[in-house]
Amino acid sequence: MNKEIIILGELLINLTKEKKVGMLNLLLNKIKEEKINILEELIDYIEDRIKEIKGIKTGKVYLAFDYDLEILKQLLEKRLNSKIDIKEKIIDDKLILGGIFIGKDFIFDFSLKKFISKIKINGRP
Repeated sequence: MNKEIIILGELLINLTKEKKVGMLNLLLNKIKEEKINILEELIDYIEDRIKEIKGIKTGKVYLAFDYDLEILKQLLEKRLNSKIDIKEKIIDDKLILGGIFIGKDFIFDFSLKKFISKIKINGRP
């Protein structure tokens, strides 16, 4: 993401912090209607930052097989003790079972490979 997007995004985030959410939502909806590429990137950045400010973890989930997103979301929220937003679901044939949830500043690995490595580390057979 380029610096201009981040600067403009932070400026708009400050509108939110100043309780000008209505103006920000109006602007975001207008930008979405216009379908302008750089502004779409800005919208994504702002939406992610707003979720981050609210404590919502956003990311992509890589799964061994297709799974209902709502059930998966509930399970991950319980395990991570946080609200989450799954931006994209990707089926990864390299995974045998489970998956990996990857966000901007975290990785939550709930794959079979990770489970087996934990067993080996803890000295169990």
